[in-house]
Amino acid sequence: MARLALMLCAAVLCACLSGCSCQSEPGGSSESKPSATATDPSTTVTTTTAPTEPASTLTRADVRSVGISLAVYYYTAAFAPGDDALHEAVAGALDELYADGTIDGIGDRWFHETVFPRDDGAIASPSATDGSWARVQDAGVLVVGADPNAAPLSFRDESGVWYGYEIQVVRAVAGRLGVAVTFTAVGASDAVSALNEGRVDVMWGGLKYDSALRGDVLYAARTEWMLEDFIAYYTLRDHTFDGESALWNMDETLVTLEGSFSEEFIRERMRGETVNLSTASKPTADACFRALQDGEAFVVVLDDLTALYTLK
Repeated sequence: MARLALMLCAAVLCACLSGCSCQSEPGGSSESKPSATATDPSTTVTTTTAPTEPASTLTRADVRSVGISLAVYYYTAAFAPGDDALHEAVAGALDELYADGTIDGIGDRWFHETVFPRDDGAIASPSATDGSWARVQDAGVLVVGADPNAAPLSFRDESGVWYGYEIQVVRAVAGRLGVAVTFTAVGASDAVSALNEGRVDVMWGGLKYDSALRGDVLYAARTEWMLEDFIAYYTLRDHTFDGESALWNMDETLVTLEGSFSEEFIRERMRGETVNLSTASKPTADACFRALQDGEAFVVVLDDLTALYTLK
């Protein structure tokens, strides 16, 4: 019932976005590296790209979320229909990683807080006999499809090294299952065909739950797989305004992340409205907060996971 409620909530909230799809790239999608040094906290590998402008020095103590959730959506994992045994094996490994604190630790390193909802269900051994888990065991490797442009959940640097919160979770799951893991770049629009054609064993990295695809893929069946994200307004703690309508009537500037779901959403939301607030887009989340810090912008519109990661 909990899973059904989450799915219905996601479907209803995503449907409210006229002209936008739930399968749009997630917030931060255009940001291949959230900072000049994009480091997966599980590794010591860093990129060498020089920053194009001074980085924001804002922290969570300087910035507040206004408390208006403009849209709520969920990231999850998906398997090919009929791959129940593989799904059960992965679920069991995830349960164990919850129980020993590994998942919470990954969340703390990426976001300084727990982001996956907790589901303390019993750890169960796989009971399905469809052969999907045996296939992965025989190969000795779990092939994972992931979005390479979904920072901070899944992304690659110029050398092809994968990083991200979900990437690290998948690596932990594969380690617990005793198999290797390899990642292949798959966008949301190609997720169903990649699974059904057997090009990947699981889609897990920047994949949004889409109720329209429930008949085409086997979505993870437990609420603990549903990673919630939402779009919100962020402003400096000493900035005040009385509600969204008051904000829109202010002679100020709103900035959002170029090419992101957040940008698409806020521009669609404002279309046809009388708005004094001007809008601008920045190439990275850090640049958005830099604009806020420098007084170039009064408010930032961004998804919460990207904001948490950028401000940490």
